[in-house]
Amino acid sequence: MRVVYRENGTVVVELSALERMSLAALARQLVDVLLDDTDPVMERLLPNAYPDDAEAAAEFRRFTADELFEQKISGARAMLAELDDESPSTRSIALDESIARQWMATLTDLRLVIAERLGIRTDGDEGRMDNAAEPLQRTYFWLGAVQESLVAALYR
Repeated sequence: MRVVYRENGTVVVELSALERMSLAALARQLVDVLLDDTDPVMERLLPNAYPDDAEAAAEFRRFTADELFEQKISGARAMLAELDDESPSTRSIALDESIARQWMATLTDLRLVIAERLGIRTDGDEGRMDNAAEPLQRTYFWLGAVQESLVAALYR
C-alpha cells in the first residue's frame, strides 16, 4: 500500500489485489453492522452524547442519528465503489479530497468495530491478545496505517 498526494488535489492510493479485497470485505461487513441495530458495536459507532442525561441524549439522537448513520453508510459504499473490481494486480485509485475524507471516516468506523470486538476501549489498551484475536489485531493496526497514510497525504 502506498498513498501519494498529487498537485491536482487528488490522493492516489495504490493497493494490491489482496488489500483491495480485504478493504472491500471490511466495508461490506461495516454496512451489515450498521444495518443491524441490535449489534452492541452500534453504541461505539453512534455513541450516547449525554450518558448522564437520558432526555438530552434522546433529543440529541433524534436530531443527529439519522444523518450520522447515512454518512457512515455512504462512506462505506463510497469505499466499496472504488474497490470492487476483479483485477488480480496492484491498482492505483485516485480519490478527490471529499472521497478521501469519507475513506478516513470509514477507516475510523472499521477500527471502532474491531476495537469493540477486541475489547479496546481507550488509547493504550491492547485488547484481547489470544491466538484467535491475532488476525483482528493485525487488521486493526493495518487499517490504522492506511488511515495514517491518508492523513499524511491530505495534510502534507
